[in-house]
Amino acid sequence: MESSILIDTSILIALQRGEEKTVALFSKYIKAIYISQITACEFIYGSQNSKEKCINKDFLNQFNIVEVTEEISRIAYHILDRVIVFLIDWVLQMRLSLQ
Repeated sequence: MESSILIDTSILIALQRGEEKTVALFSKYIKAIYISQITACEFIYGSQNSKEKCINKDFLNQFNIVEVTEEISRIAYHILDRVIVFLIDWVLQMRLSLQ
């Protein structure tokens, strides 16, 4: 099974703007990039006018858009919960070791 990458709105904007580092990092994975329906809505909502809205919709067409289900939300919550606890522990250990 091929790996997939779920990107957020900030990465999507950087890709559209052609920011070199972001484009270099993600261009080889373009077929594996997914965005959530929420990210797609945020991206369209950020359009300044109807012309930009059309441009943004066309840009979104190259990505796979996934529905955020209850299961996805639950998994994301557990991952974030573990990561945040890990980061807090790590920061505290680093602070203690510097004292």
